[in-house]
Amino acid sequence: MEEKLNHLINKAHKGELDREDLILISEIARQTLKYMVEKNIPVVPENYTLFFLTFGELLHKGIKNPTDEQISNLCRQYASKLNAKINFEQFQKFQKKTKEILDESTKNLLFCVNNLERYDQKLANIQESAQEDNLKDLMLILTDEIRKLREENRKLSDALKSSTEKLISLQEKLSLHIEEASLDFLTQTLTRSALERIINLKLETLRQLGKPFCLIMIDPDNFKEINDRYGHLAGDQVLRTLGFLLKESVRDEDAVARYGGDEFAIVVSLPLKDAVKIAERIKNNIDKLKILWEDKEIKLGVSMGIAEARKDDNILSLISRADKALYLAKKMGKNRIATELDLEGCQ
Repeated sequence: MEEKLNHLINKAHKGELDREDLILISEIARQTLKYMVEKNIPVVPENYTLFFLTFGELLHKGIKNPTDEQISNLCRQYASKLNAKINFEQFQKFQKKTKEILDESTKNLLFCVNNLERYDQKLANIQESAQEDNLKDLMLILTDEIRKLREENRKLSDALKSSTEKLISLQEKLSLHIEEASLDFLTQTLTRSALERIINLKLETLRQLGKPFCLIMIDPDNFKEINDRYGHLAGDQVLRTLGFLLKESVRDEDAVARYGGDEFAIVVSLPLKDAVKIAERIKNNIDKLKILWEDKEIKLGVSMGIAEARKDDNILSLISRADKALYLAKKMGKNRIATELDLEGCQ
């Protein structure tokens, strides 16, 4: 059954589920949630995954009314398998990279200490010989030493800044990997709360190092009409396919989330002009997209709004500007991209 479930999950990620698959998943989900609520088990991603796999296997075996013992036994089996699948290799890579960066920073700091001791000794020697040397010669020597010290300090400052940027970049990537444990079940993108935590981290990095990033808000056009015409299962399929396409259209360091309902959001670690290029690529991919549902083709268009984060931003102010740009894109005729700069032109 595990193979069948994995196959089903892979099909869901690729947006290739058919009607029978959706009915099966809905039934597994119904039984899973019913049991968890009855037993007061917290419905968090880790618990839900465990019980979803358990009830998936029970349903496959034709066990419609399992005992608590049957559920418990299967849960223990899946718990051990899930623990074995934790990607320790990925965390070991982060650990190794962190050690390299910290070693580099330590080396730079030791170099700084040695330089300061060396220059302190030179200045002490100059002070001792001040009475004997000509003042003009002394000033030349002192000026030259200060020039060397400033040059060394500049190099050290650049090296430490580089190390700091690498550490923060690593922290952001690690944070993204951790947040990927909290995925929206339908679209397999990040949840809204995970997105907000990532934005908070990005805002802090922006204030400290000035690293730019943008928020892209994405909303399918005429989504209600799709639901009304083809049904809500078809609407779910559209959202699932869109989530997969969005993840395929951005880079690994960018974060894709289901913001709410049919709306998505992407955090792009780039300035506005480059974020627009990402949005254009997404739009081109969606324009070519064909979603088949019961032998019918569903065409999809999306509107997008983009805002670049500012140092004085908080989550609400950044989302507000991106949302206003999204509304403007809708107002301009839908299936368009608008940025906060377009908002200024409309005022």
